[in-house]
Amino acid sequence: MDYKVLISASTVRDLEIVVESYDEEESDEVLAEKGSELLEKVVELVCDRERGRVVPEFQQPELREVLSNGYRIVYRVNDAQRCLEIVRILQDKQRPARANIGGSEPPVDRNGEDIPNLRGRGEIMRPKEMLAELAERLPPGASLFDAIRELEFKNTILRGLASLDNEPRVTPQDAAKLIPQWITKYFSRRTH
Repeated sequence: MDYKVLISASTVRDLEIVVESYDEEESDEVLAEKGSELLEKVVELVCDRERGRVVPEFQQPELREVLSNGYRIVYRVNDAQRCLEIVRILQDKQRPARANIGGSEPPVDRNGEDIPNLRGRGEIMRPKEMLAELAERLPPGASLFDAIRELEFKNTILRGLASLDNEPRVTPQDAAKLIPQWITKYFSRRTH
């Protein structure tokens, strides 16, 4: 049962942020190799559609994640299209990539409405319901920071899902072709 792997536009932006964070003292070749290795590892990890666990914050069987080398890789199993769609690649600490905090991606769907949370098949959960559900699930000793962090994570994943549904998806091979461009963009001014 072969499934193709596709990457959301949000994940492409996540990969660019990872490449930007690399050590500028390394050669372009080493930087390109690191970026390509991360992408290959992501594809390898999600190729077995049942390998990852269900994302606990969503409890949707088609939304899964694997943890590897400091990254939390969230993907969606799309049986109808026979593909595994990479939703986001995030730091393992559940924090959204820094470029996405504050909204480089607007939290709206293609109709200009708030992105709904997933709840069951086709049902939606609006922000007020999300907050109530989160309040019920948080342990008694949870801090406000814990709650905000979880909401940021959920919002980041929802943006990734909206990206999959509303923006062009790319293959891992197409994403890999962008890595040298990012290296040039972020490291062209260095002196060696």
